[in-house]
Amino acid sequence: CKRCIVDFREANVIATVVNSFKRSDLYEEIWGDHSARAARLFRELNEDFQFLETVNRNRGWNVRIFDDYDAAIDWLLE
Repeated sequence: CKRCIVDFREANVIATVVNSFKRSDLYEEIWGDHSARAARLFRELNEDFQFLETVNRNRGWNVRIFDDYDAAIDWLLE
């Protein structure tokens, strides 16, 4: 799977600094290929989720954080 959307809008998610750094290691295990795209949906955007996106993008992963489903789908289909 090269493009995926993960919808956390109904979950109570706590993004920590440590988790943000570990996430890119998990992507390496799952995909191993930096050409994959992942859109992650949250109820609201905050600094913690924006940090998560920044860390993963700085490590070469094409990950974006959204609070709008249609915007996430549009980005995945670009």
